Amino acid sequence: MSNINQSETRTSSSERAVIEVRNLVKHFSLNDSFLDNFLGNDEYVEAVSDVSFSIAEGETLALVGESGSGKSTVANLVTGLYAPTSGQVLFEDKPIESVKARPADILSEIGMVFQDPKASLDPRLTIRRSIAEPLHSQEWNKQRREERVDELLDLVNLSDTHADRYPHELSGGQAQRVAIARAVALDPRVLVLDEPVSALDASVQAKILNLLMKLQEEMGLTYLFIAHDLNVIEHIADRVAVMYLGNLMEIAPAEQLFEQPTHPYTYTLLSAIPSLETGTTDGRIILEGDVPSPVHPPSGCVFHTRCPVAEDECGTTVPNFEQVDNAQSKCLFAQKFAEEYSDR
Repeated sequence: MSNINQSETRTSSSERAVIEVRNLVKHFSLNDSFLDNFLGNDEYVEAVSDVSFSIAEGETLALVGESGSGKSTVANLVTGLYAPTSGQVLFEDKPIESVKARPADILSEIGMVFQDPKASLDPRLTIRRSIAEPLHSQEWNKQRREERVDELLDLVNLSDTHADRYPHELSGGQAQRVAIARAVALDPRVLVLDEPVSALDASVQAKILNLLMKLQEEMGLTYLFIAHDLNVIEHIADRVAVMYLGNLMEIAPAEQLFEQPTHPYTYTLLSAIPSLETGTTDGRIILEGDVPSPVHPPSGCVFHTRCPVAEDECGTTVPNFEQVDNAQSKCLFAQKFAEEYSDR
């Protein structure tokens, strides 16, 4: 990631919340058969459990965690692709409904960029037509659409020669630029980026991240950035929210989280980052056991079954968020852990 423009890695943000997530819960039923419904069987996966956070205007909030932690489910709830089981997502204090039911004044305000750019593009459409899709849905006339597509191609550093190609004719980085161009076509206020660089080579990742930071500065965008690569997060995020088994475990300013994590799970994630000196993860903490089933999550703190510093109380008491400096940590001993970490 050495090619990332460090001067553009922080975006000044106001105190005004553009996106607010309140007590968000999402269940996926495991019983779809008629017999299960008739018998009242109601087993479900709790993909997201009582998650709350806000994102200020112009800010980048990164959502990190292992596969299966609920990150992408949160992204789909924020964009309206999923309806919550309970809780709310607000855009400037207005509830976000599902995409089909979303008010017209909010419909174009939130865009999304997916992990696999080629999978998100219709292979039957040229790049020009793919980028023009959201414009066509808003009934822009042909001339206006063509002018806007030309602007967008230039915005993401693609030439006119790319416009008449098809997705299979593009590299991964070029395809992701097309996906970004389409996502910002209607001048949204918020972009939800679900692992936008994880499928790309390291050198291409840096270019796409620089593009995203440039667009954020020029267009005043607010980002919800989903990722598992903490090296990427360190460069682009203003704040970081850490998820485990559908729960939000810690949320903190990026600089504080990387220097002094307040939750043991965050510490284990940070320990997996290769050392700049050796290129290895000699200090990595390997968690014991498997990730618990989201159908039957552990009692108390959901992380206690794998936590290297868990005490008896952790298995019986559900922790609330504890404030440690500018961080919030869902750990019964967050202050104590942070102080011990600072001595390591």
